[in-house]
Amino acid sequence: MELHLQDARVLVTGGTRGIGRAIVEEFAAEGAAVEFCARDAGEIEATEKALAGRDVRGVQVDVRDGAALTGWVAAAADRLGGLDAVVANVSALAIPESEENWYTSFEVDLPNSAPIDLAVHDLVGRRVATIASGVYPAGRRVFDWDGAGMRGGIYYVRLRVNGQVLSTRVALLKNAH
Repeated sequence: MELHLQDARVLVTGGTRGIGRAIVEEFAAEGAAVEFCARDAGEIEATEKALAGRDVRGVQVDVRDGAALTGWVAAAADRLGGLDAVVANVSALAIPESEENWYTSFEVDLPNSAPIDLAVHDLVGRRVATIASGVYPAGRRVFDWDGAGMRGGIYYVRLRVNGQVLSTRVALLKNAH
């Protein structure tokens, strides 16, 4: 398959097994420079060995460690001279189903005191949760959303502040029993 990816610079998380390994292999076959991460050093070494002769490099990183993940992405971008694609392949279902894993935090930096409305909406636009609402003083605030009582699915988190609306899409994944 010719995808015209010669010399593309690609990062892949979870690149040693299953779909992640297949993604690394396909990008490498297309001539991309690929850097992948995984937790197991032995699996990283085996993947690098299997793809010897291709521009592939593995690094041991646990993506649950935010500082380590951020450091790896920055170092890889530096080594590769930039990034053209990032494939976040690590399975969200690999985390244990516990109440603390259904919390998501949103960071808001207010340059001055302002009324804000931070809410979760379903796909048809209905408000299903309010994260924060009211006047907040200037500064950085972290607001937590507890999705433990909600159904899995796609939601939009919308921030209204000073007449502006910012939104982001959030996937709430839950294990089926």
